[in-house]
Amino acid sequence: MTSAARRGASAALLLAVAAAAGGAGCGGRDRFAAPATVVGETCASCGMEVRNPRYMAASVAAGRVRPYDSIECAMKEAAPVAPRGHRILYLADYATGTLHHADSLWVVRAKIPSPMGAGLAAFLDRAEAERVAAAREGTVSPASVLFAPAGAAR
Repeated sequence: MTSAARRGASAALLLAVAAAAGGAGCGGRDRFAAPATVVGETCASCGMEVRNPRYMAASVAAGRVRPYDSIECAMKEAAPVAPRGHRILYLADYATGTLHHADSLWVVRAKIPSPMGAGLAAFLDRAEAERVAAAREGTVSPASVLFAPAGAAR
């Protein structure tokens, strides 16, 4: 293979990787893809191992992933949900254990055995969040309210 062909193949591979990672967009939420999982990583807040995918969270800033073992630990970071150019926060859907952009989830605060004991779990489906909250004597809030910057209306 000639050096020109190698450069062309390298450029094509780079573009394919960037597109797959969501890097081909012009910013905003799609700029960074959600990490597949952070299970097995060390929580950036409390230092515990992330073990349960139902409670995990992660933030991405400048391409760097910070894993959390719980919503409570992510809250300590007080990361805004999605302002352009800042940290992007992902929470796990309790039902599936998959990470999703925080502003698309509903957070239940109830009698739920979360890793840090605050009883927080996130749900993609609001109706499911309402069912769990009712069954476990809890409340439901949009995740964006929990992660609003200090001083913002809640």
